[in-house]
Amino acid sequence: MRSAVRAPGCHTVRPAHAPGQGGEMSQTTAVSFSADFQILCALITHLGAHERWQSRTPSEIAGSLAMDRHETERVLGAYPCFFRESANRKNGERCFTVHLRYARRHTHPVTGAHESLPLTPEEIGMLINTLTQMVSIEREESRFVSELRDNNRRQTLTNLVALSVAVISAIAVLFAAMLKASA
Repeated sequence: MRSAVRAPGCHTVRPAHAPGQGGEMSQTTAVSFSADFQILCALITHLGAHERWQSRTPSEIAGSLAMDRHETERVLGAYPCFFRESANRKNGERCFTVHLRYARRHTHPVTGAHESLPLTPEEIGMLINTLTQMVSIEREESRFVSELRDNNRRQTLTNLVALSVAVISAIAVLFAAMLKASA
């Protein structure tokens, strides 16, 4: 069983979309920064640094990165702390972008269109560093939970031994009292 850390704005459990069912909820999946680290790095870098597209659909992203569309969609939806899901649709799919890029968008003075410059290498590095810290916290939490379980098992065993000794002692006292009374 893998541990799931909850970062502000990130889900510990996320309803997942069934393949081909466009938004109908079918199952739940645990969020794990460790398990999703590689795809998160790819998505943050792709959506943050792309000069042509400010936001893209899971199908477009998966096609560009040669990744599974359903896995791409799952990760984009499971980490709203990193990715913004737009209400706008393109070919029936929602578009996603990195929150930092979306927050910096502005309106072009001539065209009136919303623009958002790509993130700088330093900004992408900051996001990847945050992700790396979450992996580290998750691993520490997992180690803590494992130690806690081990301690609980040892304490339970100790309690059972103490209880057994107490019961045996009580039986011995009763037996001794019965022997003394019959003698």
